[in-house]
Amino acid sequence: MLKKLIGTCRLAKKWVYSMIAIAVILMIAAPVILGMKKDKPVEVVTESALKQIINISDLSTFQVTYRGVAEVMNEKNPEKVSYYILYHAKAYAGIDFSQIKVQKDDENKKILLTLPEVTISDPEVDITSLEYMFLDQKADNVGITERAYKACEEDVVEESKTQENIYELARDNAQNVLKALTNPIIQQALPEYTLVIE
Repeated sequence: MLKKLIGTCRLAKKWVYSMIAIAVILMIAAPVILGMKKDKPVEVVTESALKQIINISDLSTFQVTYRGVAEVMNEKNPEKVSYYILYHAKAYAGIDFSQIKVQKDDENKKILLTLPEVTISDPEVDITSLEYMFLDQKADNVGITERAYKACEEDVVEESKTQENIYELARDNAQNVLKALTNPIIQQALPEYTLVIE
């Protein structure tokens, strides 16, 4: 059986630039969002206000590039491999930011953000990268591409589930994004509060 190779893990450049832009915009817009002006008292940051700020739905916080090998079993004899496919793919791990729970603990002066589970989104298999190694020459026909593509997608999902570091890195990155989005606002409006992310 051929071994799977996991390629280099890296954050998508677009994601990094987007998060920096969002953080900068929020830092500039924070006084307006919270209604803070020199002649007005600071409004209290509510749980719903923080929820609105971070409610950006699904966000991929980590990207993995795979070079893997999927196998397609024989339809008539499911225990025999018909062919192997070498492929390149990208998988994205992230959280649904709309599912983050926000709590304001006035007694302990904390803003608590509870993250949902990290999930792996549908992978993107590069269809132009598919290379076949046939064990059953009868399987080499015009209609194999769709089945091969599906086998590659399933292979990426299964392989991703076994890689704990993908989930950890996606969670760490999500926490960093949340800090960038919420800390400037909390520090300005509630300087005595600390941000806790679980």
